[in-house]
Amino acid sequence: MTAEPLSQAARSLGILQAGAAILAQAAAPFDLPAQAAAAARILDRLTTTLDRFATVHNFRSGLGLSAPQLGIPRAAVVIRAAHGERHALLNPRIIDQSANTDEEYEGCLSFFDVRGLVIRPLTLHVEHQHLMTPRDRLGHMQTILLRNTDARHLRLKVHRAGWTK
Repeated sequence: MTAEPLSQAARSLGILQAGAAILAQAAAPFDLPAQAAAAARILDRLTTTLDRFATVHNFRSGLGLSAPQLGIPRAAVVIRAAHGERHALLNPRIIDQSANTDEEYEGCLSFFDVRGLVIRPLTLHVEHQHLMTPRDRLGHMQTILLRNTDARHLRLKVHRAGWTK
């Protein structure tokens, strides 16, 4: 019996795959705290989907999922770092990055069967919001954050990196 491709497993969990128009569109920000209830529902759905996918495949470097990858055009990201620490970011915006970079093969849950060599900064500083508080700054994040903060730019990432199967 042949194992199901991981892209099909992602699809079966509701994770949109390359070619979905929403992945190339800008995600709408939340008006917080006014839209906190809607944001909480989306974060819950992202977390649940991420946890379900983690049972299918072990990601040593961490795993993240953005709302557009579930067909939700909102600025929300949930990240599970390699050591298990979790981050939920609303209205994330990269405000600074290190000049030092790393080059690694990486992929995307929305383009799972393809890997590409991508150059990323080693450190990011991301401004984001919590459900009921003003903007916060999250520093020294690994590149998993960058991959998921800009997940809606999948098409550009594929062309920029020269990805291959």
